[in-house]
Amino acid sequence: MIDRLKNNNMSEPNQLTAQENIFSRILILRGQNVIIDTDLATLYGVTSTKLAIFIILLCYITFSNFAGLFDFKAIFSRKYS
Repeated sequence: MIDRLKNNNMSEPNQLTAQENIFSRILILRGQNVIIDTDLATLYGVTSTKLAIFIILLCYITFSNFAGLFDFKAIFSRKYS
Protein backbone atom coordinates (compact mmCIF):
# COMPACT_ATOMS: atom_id res chain seq x y z
CA MET A 1 0.00 0.00 0.00
CA ILE A 2 2.77 2.45 0.88
CA ASP A 3 4.56 1.70 -2.39
CA ARG A 4 1.36 2.43 -4.29
CA LEU A 5 1.05 5.78 -2.54
CA LYS A 6 4.66 6.67 -3.25
CA ASN A 7 4.33 5.75 -6.92
CA ASN A 8 0.92 7.44 -7.21
CA ASN A 9 -0.54 4.26 -8.65
CA MET A 10 -4.26 4.97 -8.93
CA SER A 11 -5.22 1.35 -9.67
CA GLU A 12 -7.14 1.17 -6.40
CA PRO A 13 -8.95 4.51 -6.05
CA ASN A 14 -11.28 3.21 -3.32
CA GLN A 15 -8.37 2.69 -0.94
CA LEU A 16 -6.98 6.13 -1.62
CA THR A 17 -10.41 7.70 -1.19
CA ALA A 18 -10.89 5.89 2.12
CA GLN A 19 -7.45 6.98 3.28
CA GLU A 20 -8.14 10.59 2.31
CA ASN A 21 -11.47 10.36 4.14
CA ILE A 22 -9.69 9.27 7.32
CA PHE A 23 -6.94 11.89 7.04
CA SER A 24 -9.48 14.65 6.45
CA ARG A 25 -11.12 13.86 9.81
CA ILE A 26 -7.92 14.10 11.86
CA LEU A 27 -7.66 17.32 13.84
CA ILE A 28 -4.65 18.67 15.70
CA LEU A 29 -5.53 19.78 19.23
CA ARG A 30 -2.76 20.91 21.57
CA GLY A 31 -0.22 19.19 19.36
CA GLN A 32 -2.02 15.82 19.37
CA ASN A 33 -3.73 14.13 16.43
CA VAL A 34 -7.38 13.59 17.34
CA ILE A 35 -10.47 12.12 15.68
CA ILE A 36 -13.80 13.27 17.14
CA ASP A 37 -16.01 10.42 18.38
CA THR A 38 -18.78 11.07 15.85
CA ASP A 39 -16.26 10.95 12.99
CA LEU A 40 -14.76 7.72 14.35
CA ALA A 41 -18.22 6.18 14.66
CA THR A 42 -18.97 7.19 11.06
CA LEU A 43 -15.75 5.57 9.86
CA TYR A 44 -16.71 2.31 11.60
CA GLY A 45 -20.32 2.53 10.44
CA VAL A 46 -21.89 2.61 13.90
CA THR A 47 -23.64 5.24 16.01
CA SER A 48 -21.60 7.29 18.47
CA THR A 49 -23.62 5.71 21.30
CA LYS A 50 -22.55 2.20 20.28
CA LEU A 51 -18.97 3.39 19.96
CA ALA A 52 -19.13 4.88 23.48
CA ILE A 53 -20.51 1.62 24.89
CA PHE A 54 -17.71 -0.31 23.18
CA ILE A 55 -15.08 2.03 24.62
CA ILE A 56 -16.56 1.70 28.12
CA LEU A 57 -16.54 -2.10 27.85
CA LEU A 58 -13.00 -2.08 26.51
CA CYS A 59 -11.85 0.11 29.42
CA TYR A 60 -13.65 -2.15 31.91
CA ILE A 61 -12.03 -5.30 30.47
CA THR A 62 -8.61 -3.65 30.38
CA PHE A 63 -8.93 -2.43 33.97
CA SER A 64 -10.17 -5.85 35.11
CA ASN A 65 -7.10 -7.49 33.59
CA PHE A 66 -4.84 -4.80 35.03
CA ALA A 67 -6.44 -4.90 38.49
CA GLY A 68 -5.55 -8.56 38.88
CA LEU A 69 -1.86 -7.65 38.80
CA PHE A 70 -1.98 -5.46 41.91
CA ASP A 71 -3.44 -5.65 45.38
CA PHE A 72 -5.38 -2.37 45.36
CA LYS A 73 -6.82 -2.92 48.83
CA ALA A 74 -3.33 -2.98 50.28
CA ILE A 75 -2.27 0.07 48.31
CA PHE A 76 -5.28 2.21 49.24
CA SER A 77 -5.64 1.03 52.84
CA ARG A 78 -2.18 2.29 53.88
CA LYS A 79 -2.11 5.18 56.26
CA TYR A 80 0.17 7.86 54.99
CA SER A 81 1.91 9.96 57.58
